[in-house]
Parts: sequence; structure tokens; C-alpha cells
Amino acid sequence: VLFRSSEINNNTQTGENGIGDVELSEYKYVDGKYQLNSKFKIPETDGVYKVTIGKVDKNTNAIFLEAIIGVHSGKPYIFTDKHNKLESIISAKVIDDKVFSLYPGEAKDINNDGILEISTISIDPSSVDTSSAGSDKIVKWYQWNGKDNLNSVKIEHVKN
Repeated sequence: VLFRSSEINNNTQTGENGIGDVELSEYKYVDGKYQLNSKFKIPETDGVYKVTIGKVDKNTNAIFLEAIIGVHSGKPYIFTDKHNKLESIISAKVIDDKVFSLYPGEAKDINNDGILEISTISIDPSSVDTSSAGSDKIVKWYQWNGKDNLNSVKIEHVKN
């Protein structure tokens, strides 16, 4: 898989706020050569923070990608090879409504079941300091539900 950010200028600006796109290109090795198999565009994204490859369920490997949005926010994506092409297995609505994060999160196996979870970070509403940098945080961990949504696995309160 290859990641490429689109060029941004006054004529080809992609997003409303001047944010570009990230394009994922999936290549397969066929007959001794790499051939483009599929592409997936992540709109209004400033870049890729982190990529992790691991299990999304007991039988399926996935690409866990943390996209950078703006100065420091993040959105997690999970991609699998469905029907011989790269597809996001979480709907855009779930990503925007449930897992948009104050800072880019990470993917790791927090409950030791062999399946990766994704994290989101938000400001703890009970924090005395409400600034992004100085506040206490809430880290929520989610696991794919096998369809197009996420189930909550764990909530951590992190003091700053």
C-alpha cells in the first residue's frame, strides 16, 4: 500500500478549509511485477500520522491508519481487502460522529484478544484546565463490530 497526499494550490484545493486528500494505492504482486489493484481517497486530510497492520477480527488482517486533520486532530480508519479491493470498513458517519479525535490515536491490542482496537482522545470535561495541551484527557478504545460500526472496549482517564 502506498500513501500519497494530493497537492494543494489555489486551483486544485480539495477541502473547504484548504485541506487536501490522502490517497491509498494498493498494489498486488502478479507475474513478477507490482500492479495497481485499487485506490481509496481519504478526503480533507492533512496527512498520515501512523499506520499499523494487524487483525481486525480473528480471521482478517487490516490496515489501521490514523489521519491527521488540521493542526493536531486525528481520524482513525480501518481498511481491508474486500472483493479484491481496498475498502474502509467503518462508515464515514461513524468516523465523524464517534471517533474524530483531539489528537491522533493509535491501534493496539489493549485487551489481549489478538485483535487491534483503535483509540480516540478527548478533553476530560471535569478537567480544571480546558486547553487542548494542558487538560486531562479521556482515551476511548473501540473494536470493530464486524459490520460498519465500533463497540466500546475501554475508557481511560489520563491526568495531565
